[in-house]
Amino acid sequence: MTGKEKFELKNKRLDDAVALREPDMVPLTPQDQTFSFANAGHTCAEGVYDFQISAKCILKELEDYDLDLCTGALAVFSGMGPAFDIMDIKLIQWPGQKGGICDPRSVYQYVEKPYLGEDDYPLMLADFSGYVVNKYMPQVLGCCKPLENISFPGEVGLGMIFGAPQFADPQIAEAFSKLGEAGRIIGAAYGANAVFEQEVMAKGYPLMSKGQACTAFDLFSDNLRGTLGVSEDLVMQPEMVEAAVNMFHNASLASAMGSAATGNGKYVTIPMHKGMDMFMSDEHYGKYYWPTLKDLVLKIIEAGYTPMLLTEGPYMSRLKYLEELPDHSCVICFTGADMKVVKERIGSHNCIAGGFDDHLLETGTPEQVTEEVKKVLDICAPGGGYMFGIDRTLDYTAKPENVAAMCEAVRKYGVY
Repeated sequence: MTGKEKFELKNKRLDDAVALREPDMVPLTPQDQTFSFANAGHTCAEGVYDFQISAKCILKELEDYDLDLCTGALAVFSGMGPAFDIMDIKLIQWPGQKGGICDPRSVYQYVEKPYLGEDDYPLMLADFSGYVVNKYMPQVLGCCKPLENISFPGEVGLGMIFGAPQFADPQIAEAFSKLGEAGRIIGAAYGANAVFEQEVMAKGYPLMSKGQACTAFDLFSDNLRGTLGVSEDLVMQPEMVEAAVNMFHNASLASAMGSAATGNGKYVTIPMHKGMDMFMSDEHYGKYYWPTLKDLVLKIIEAGYTPMLLTEGPYMSRLKYLEELPDHSCVICFTGADMKVVKERIGSHNCIAGGFDDHLLETGTPEQVTEEVKKVLDICAPGGGYMFGIDRTLDYTAKPENVAAMCEAVRKYGVY
């Protein structure tokens, strides 16, 4: 089979699942994170600092296990490590970082803090760009510490002349120089990824990501207020949270549409981690989380794209909201869910994915993995509208023999 023929076969398999038709077999779509590196004898740290290592590892994984969907290389910031060093980024810890905490085999770890003070909402809402330059960037990028002293309000008309000397400050000039250097490295990584994605598709493997978007609530709380801070604010100053979420919704929409316009993949992915059952009450979810998420999903659909919603945690209390989404329009990936209920309530409207506990890939035997795959398929596969997925991601702790058993079981028992 040629690469083109393989691509068309896998592509149709995925499209049939989204349309709630029965394809030739259940699409095999476990999302990879760090397993590809371990499978090829490398570490994630090597990929973060060398894009071509990531590309080689991902291609090997696709060919070794004949997956139906390629997660891609940028999810682990392939090739961007040198830029992170230059920027001295504080927002994450990453594998290969000097003095960092991450295992070289692991993926990056987010450093969540209340970068926005509880009393700083009015400042942020009144002048977001000024807040980002003067307050936020100096906290999350070590190279941008000097930007605390930049003043933009006077840079209008002749004020641009009078204010120009501030940009001659050696520290400020160096900050912009480092940002430019880092930007060129990240731009090169995107360029290498564009070439790599064409190679992946030519070999017959569809790409997962058409674009990316973060829900407005998550975009704001992850990056500015932090989990604890926003939890307190939902009680103490809910009007400020609502204003911030509404403001960040525009950024969320722009991210979705901008990335989807140039992406090569099939789905616009939307992680929804703070929407899971145990994070907030149903009342708060319905008021502060769901309205902007629903609008984001609907606008992605209206633009002609397919959203892929990643629950990233138990989502059983939110099924009533997901039932509001248009039929045959989304892929919804579940984690730690009762898939019998999910199949009945959501699977009759939209394509579902997930159901396999990936911890079994680390702790189980091939025989146990095979039996679990059969159980998941028995629940989720009938009638179509299901993509085989794992609860989280394929990581370096998974045993190769168990991953092989999982893939083989889907191909054997997932045939319609």
